[in-house]
Amino acid sequence: MKKLYWFFVLFFIYTLFHVYLPEFLLEKYNMPVRQGPYAELKGKAGDIFNGLIYTADLHSDALLWGTDLTRPHKGGMVNIPWLKETKPHFQVFTIVTKVPKTLGFEANSSETDKLTLPFILSGRRPSAWFSMKGRAVEQIERLKKYADASEGSLRLIKTRSDLKKWLDEVRTGKKGIAAGMLGIEGLHCLEGDIENLDVFYEAGVRM
Repeated sequence: MKKLYWFFVLFFIYTLFHVYLPEFLLEKYNMPVRQGPYAELKGKAGDIFNGLIYTADLHSDALLWGTDLTRPHKGGMVNIPWLKETKPHFQVFTIVTKVPKTLGFEANSSETDKLTLPFILSGRRPSAWFSMKGRAVEQIERLKKYADASEGSLRLIKTRSDLKKWLDEVRTGKKGIAAGMLGIEGLHCLEGDIENLDVFYEAGVRM
């Protein structure tokens, strides 16, 4: 009975971490410098922005933090509700699989990794705790899940025809649709096996 009690205590603690840790980390390390609502752009910058058909950002670590991208949150990472409120937007979601404990301009050691504990505490699947490849696969599947739940608000771009279709809709004035493409930061997730390139390509990674 005592073992069962401690099992439920540990399960409760783990669940709290799973639910609240990603949001806590996001707010602690990724808060916007300025909170909205934002003033309308004016002058030359405003003319340029207002003349754009769509916007694009080629790097976001939103998948790393484990937050639910289908709902808005305080932290300064991309989420689907934000994307729906702006101009049609093209977003590259960058997969991060390893971060050294100390970061430097001159060199970074590959011997340490500070993602293991956050991945465990935030409830990621065990295959993503220690495996770089597992972490990449988990983040890929996470974005696919969010795209499916967005009911068409986020389109995943895998082919030239996918991109052309999205751009054609944007040019006709369709609102509330964003395009998402998967990229990978660093080659840690190959785990020394070049054939994993094919694995990630088949899964939808394009950058």
